[in-house]
Amino acid sequence: MSGTNRVAVVGGGIVGLAVAPTAPNEIAYSSSSIAQESFQTLLSRYPGSQKAPDALLKVGYSQYEQKQWDQAEATLNEVVQKYPDTTVARLAQGRLRALQSESRH
Repeated sequence: MSGTNRVAVVGGGIVGLAVAPTAPNEIAYSSSSIAQESFQTLLSRYPGSQKAPDALLKVGYSQYEQKQWDQAEATLNEVVQKYPDTTVARLAQGRLRALQSESRH
């Protein structure tokens, strides 16, 4: 199987390396899964990192892209609660609004 190497660099270090398959639908799903794993790893290893708010938001985005509606809603609400009055909170609120319309269809 041919593919494209993907490296996630977070906080100056390599978090994950994977080979994404080349079929268009598989790439989108695999990339989201790989990204989600990488950001969850960052959150578990470095919960106090300055990158944690962005990582948590991106976990929510990844869940949203994979149509994991309940998980995305919980994660995005966690962003809003943990980091109120920040850019990541505003971005999470925007995605929550989109989630309300998309997840019900």
